[in-house]
Amino acid sequence: MTSDAIAAALCARVPKIVKMSDAALGAVLPGRKVADSSLGLTAGFGIYEKNGYLFAALPGTLTQSPSNVLSVQTSSSSKLHTQAIPVIGQNIIGRIVRITSKYAGIDILAVDGELPLMEPIKGTIRTQDVVEVEEKEVPPVHLAFRPGDLVRARIIGVGDPSAGFLLSTGFDAHLGVIYGKSAAAGAPLLPFAWNEMICSKTGTKEKRKCAKPESKPN
Repeated sequence: MTSDAIAAALCARVPKIVKMSDAALGAVLPGRKVADSSLGLTAGFGIYEKNGYLFAALPGTLTQSPSNVLSVQTSSSSKLHTQAIPVIGQNIIGRIVRITSKYAGIDILAVDGELPLMEPIKGTIRTQDVVEVEEKEVPPVHLAFRPGDLVRARIIGVGDPSAGFLLSTGFDAHLGVIYGKSAAAGAPLLPFAWNEMICSKTGTKEKRKCAKPESKPN
């Protein structure tokens, strides 16, 4: 093999540096697909890998380092937030902050598809709103969500001041937990079934009301 051939072979093994466009970088919400991991990009803070793609785990600004690491930069700057008020019928992104036998308390972080809210808004998922009762057996709240989980849910009403917005994860298969960490290993959970997710590190299954992941493009 000639020296030129050897050099070419070595270069072929080095991942090509991909510079993302300014349009691709910028504000992101949890669960947003940000890149194809086969492009040589790696996951940094606030990013996780699933099914060959990189996803945002936190709301903020997507950045790319010179070493080709994608990260989410969180900030309290008003430029990264919006004063949009959620309305009934919209999907939201929120974080589970409290679990009881009758409901899950949520901090609503963003209206799905929009910039993060300036401040979290209170929301509640009641037991009867976890899944469609006609289709599936309703799981206990503690087997559907865990504190810290990020969920996509739909606003179905307004409760009293202690409940805030009433939310449901039962209208659509894409509603439910979009990001969570395993109890044992602290590693990201991956979708497995509508009521289970699997630890990306240990393979251990955990109960969740799992959101159906986005389909891969053809």
